[in-house]
Amino acid sequence: MTRLFRLLFICCSFCLLSKGCKKDIISYSTVGIKLTHNDNAGAYLVTAGTSVGDSAYVLRINYVSDLTGFYAVDNNNTYAGLNVPVSVEIFSLQNFDSLHPAGVSLNEYFIAGPGIGSSVNDVVAEFPDTRDYYPTHDPDDLWLMKGPQTPGAYKFVVKMVFDDARILTDTTTSINLLQ
Repeated sequence: MTRLFRLLFICCSFCLLSKGCKKDIISYSTVGIKLTHNDNAGAYLVTAGTSVGDSAYVLRINYVSDLTGFYAVDNNNTYAGLNVPVSVEIFSLQNFDSLHPAGVSLNEYFIAGPGIGSSVNDVVAEFPDTRDYYPTHDPDDLWLMKGPQTPGAYKFVVKMVFDDARILTDTTTSINLLQ
């Protein structure tokens, strides 16, 4: 039994001294998006109810991923994202204002959250294709900076095109935007 422990100790020591053993990494691909409404009127961002002030509206993009394979890499024990978006488009299914009838891009009215950037395109620019400690991309929050011309019920659609030719879309449930 002692001999077995010595052999195990020698193998582990060799592994550590040779800059670590290689571990398998699980890769993933983003295969879907799910949109939710959020409210930033308080101290913290919270899930919105059926109504929210237009100046407090945040559209959250949650990402759905599929595990796709194993690759030998370093000892960080992380997950590798295999695809990244090349474009993102937001529009409403209702007329938003005189310049933005239903189906016309609202990208200019949203930003990618405070401290991240000044436009929706920053979601694309900042989307990490680097290893992460969880097999999906973190959600992105898009903050509405200009409300609709008329308060009322709105549904938003997000369309994302990825570098592997995937086109992902989702539509929100109806939300009452108040002024």
